[in-house]
Parts: sequence; C-alpha cells; structure tokens
Amino acid sequence: MILEGEKRIILEVGVGDKPFPIEGKRVISNNEHYIGIDNRVPPSSSLVTAKNKLGQDEKCHKGSCDVIGADGRKLPIKTDRVAEVVFSNVFGYVQIPPKDHKDMIREANRVLRDDGMLTVIETYTPWNAPLKKVANTMRSLGFTQLQDGQDVHSQSAIDRYANGYNAELYSPHSFTSHFNNR
Repeated sequence: MILEGEKRIILEVGVGDKPFPIEGKRVISNNEHYIGIDNRVPPSSSLVTAKNKLGQDEKCHKGSCDVIGADGRKLPIKTDRVAEVVFSNVFGYVQIPPKDHKDMIREANRVLRDDGMLTVIETYTPWNAPLKKVANTMRSLGFTQLQDGQDVHSQSAIDRYANGYNAELYSPHSFTSHFNNR
C-alpha cells in the first residue's frame, strides 16, 4: 500500500542508454518515481545519455526519473520499497554471466514490496534467455508468472517497454513477462 505523498518506485536494472520510459509507451505517472541503474565500470557515456534523455522527455515528470551507477547484485535500495523491477535485455546479454542472473533476481526480490512485480523483457537476444528458462529460474526463486491477458510474445506487450526500437531485431522469441514475488 502506498502512503499518501509516497511515490511508487519503478526500478530498471541494466538501463544502458535506453531507459524504458523514453523508449517505450509506458509513462511514469505523477505518483511514480523511476530509477534506472547500470553497473558499467567505469561509468559509461550510456548512463549520461540515459540521464539526458530522461531530463528532456515529457514522459518523466520533473524530478521523477533518475539514473545511477549501481550493481544489480547489490542494489542501493532499502528492502521492500520497490513496486516494480524491470530487467530489459539483461538475461540475454552475453556480457552478464548466467551465474549473476540468480543473484540479480534475489536482489530484486529483496527490494520488491510484497505486492511488487518483476518484469522481464528480452528483444535483442531472447534465444540466450528463452522465456521458459527465465520462468523456471523465477519459479525456483519463489516468483509466479502472471497471466495478464497479453501474449508474452505480442508486439504490443513488448512495445510498452520497448516501443519498436530495433524492431528488426525482434523475433518470434522476443517476449515480455511479468512475475509476482510472493
């Protein structure tokens, strides 16, 4: 439950230079605060690009979007504070070792509120992280896949977070899926 005056925190892990509020159709509302994190060391120009994009876009209300350098395995956020964690093209990204995926998911679970949701989008290399494999990993860590009435492979579901960027890279394997953490 959100207390009066408290904003829902939406956390994107592995933001790179494409924060979903800019790239997708999902708007950060007045009662939400978006935080994008990436752990590239040294901090890359992609974080600067992401910050600039967020600062210039009307989808993020002034002061309701931030980008920070942080490790997805050790999030700098208090336990049970986040309404939604988004992993966009993280699990299929070959430079993130598969052994880190479970640590990142455990950490996402730690920061998620009891009513929180974890969203996974794979559009670049979904064959490296097929939905079945992702769903099995989520189940092994206590997450349940939500059936929200949208086909996980539908372009409209993907567009909420990706809005067709690099659409030529989409394949029938691209997906977006939502998971409850309790």
